[in-house]
Amino acid sequence: MRVGLPLVIPSPEKNIGARCNLSIAPKHSFHIQFSMTDIEDRVLVKSFLLTRSETIFRQLYRRHTPAIYRMALHLCDKNIQVAEDIVQETWLRAVSSLDCFQWRSSFRTWLWGIAINCSREYNRKNKTNGPPPNEITDVQERQDIKIDINNALATLSPGYREILILHDLEGFRHHEIGILLEISEGTSKSQLHHARKALQRILN
Repeated sequence: MRVGLPLVIPSPEKNIGARCNLSIAPKHSFHIQFSMTDIEDRVLVKSFLLTRSETIFRQLYRRHTPAIYRMALHLCDKNIQVAEDIVQETWLRAVSSLDCFQWRSSFRTWLWGIAINCSREYNRKNKTNGPPPNEITDVQERQDIKIDINNALATLSPGYREILILHDLEGFRHHEIGILLEISEGTSKSQLHHARKALQRILN
């Protein structure tokens, strides 16, 4: 089966049809040693661009969507509908700009960059009067009950939450996080240190 645009892309829970709007993700340049997963992604992407095969696309989708969906849930306060929308928009943007991807990073890193931008756009449109960047609320610190890790993450500022999810939950390295968040590797390490301390204060 051949797929043309607009492309119908399934969400984690159900099929959602949408029209692809062109969106070019930021381009970064850095030295990367590709793993077998990266090589497999490259083969699948090139095959999809040549054939527009829905079967090939679904292989890419299934390889990367669970982690993107999990990240989106963390970044949008466990709102399932919003997380699905973020996944959908991520893939729509990725497909529309896939032929412009120059492999200066792994496909996974590039795709996650799009997903994070989609999450940030949602949070900007729906922001409330919460804590300023890189700070946390002290409400949980004054409570005597024990809260789980998901609630603790939700209490953190978006910046801290992003870096903890990327490094500690999803295994991204600091140079990859630097590319995703457009910060230096040193800043990534510093932010992770502060984020872990903030999370520990909440859990204690």
